[in-house]
Amino acid sequence: LLGLSTVFGIVRQNHGFTHVESRIGRGTTFSVYFPKAEELCTFPGTLPLERNRIDSKKGSATILLVEDSDPVRHSAKSVLEGHGYRVLCAADPEEAHVVARQHVGEIRLMLTNLMFSQMSGPELVAQIQGVAPGIKPVYMSGTGVDLALEPDPEGHQPFLLRKPISSDHLVSMVAFALEN
Repeated sequence: LLGLSTVFGIVRQNHGFTHVESRIGRGTTFSVYFPKAEELCTFPGTLPLERNRIDSKKGSATILLVEDSDPVRHSAKSVLEGHGYRVLCAADPEEAHVVARQHVGEIRLMLTNLMFSQMSGPELVAQIQGVAPGIKPVYMSGTGVDLALEPDPEGHQPFLLRKPISSDHLVSMVAFALEN
């Protein structure tokens, strides 16, 4: 479920606008308008159209999923495990540190929010890389506010998924990030 501020951010970020009409006894209508796209637009770190499909092969990597929304975390975990990935879950940065330290074995990818109340996703990734060297970052954001995403100290290009995220796009982005 998206809040009004999240919807407003997504619409504004995509050069759209909203119109609200409210009438006593009749309710409220929200209309959302976007400009017509002439061609596919991609942003740095987004998945190119030709890669936006799920490969038939199953994944096998271990992923650290850090998401503060229980429904989003459980859904993403279920989707990724259904495609063969091992998913370690954390609800916040503090729990992510505990999970990463306790895990025996390699964690290849970290799927995390772009922003938490305590810190940014890139700050968290930098901290976790001290415990799990070589981990690749994929960020998720449901707001119109973005940080400048630079390659991490190990040179991994960060990827950004915009919420809401379809199951197909999630699995495709994870596979793409792991390959690159």
